Amino acid sequence: MSQKGIGTLLGCSLLAVLLAYLLLDRPRPEPPLSAAGQTLTDFAEYVRQRGVQLHVVPGARQGGPNYQGYLTEDPDATWNSLQGKVHAVECIDQWRGTVWVEHVSFELHAETVLAEWGPYGGRIGNFILFGDERIVRRIQEACR
Repeated sequence: MSQKGIGTLLGCSLLAVLLAYLLLDRPRPEPPLSAAGQTLTDFAEYVRQRGVQLHVVPGARQGGPNYQGYLTEDPDATWNSLQGKVHAVECIDQWRGTVWVEHVSFELHAETVLAEWGPYGGRIGNFILFGDERIVRRIQEACR
């Protein structure tokens, strides 16, 4: 075999090894966030693992189901301090640094409110978000 043939064979072999490495060493895609047993805590952890660090304030004051609540940049935010926020685009100025997160329990309702919320709303898996547009986009980009 000529040197040119050996070079071509070596190049093809290296390419095959590199291709196999890339195909076999790929990280397995995570399963999408699903409705089964998902809580605000699960969602916050999912977002945190993607680099978005926010404080969690559950929507229920004392225990109870943990399917809704707030994610906020404010480390001093409390349940009491967040209760006055109105879930309406007209009141979006109240939401600086904070989003409301809720597990989707009724699909038609979710689609309706997301249409009303426009850029101040979003969806990640089976959760809808409302609030500070910057935080909503940050979460959506991290979860893509």
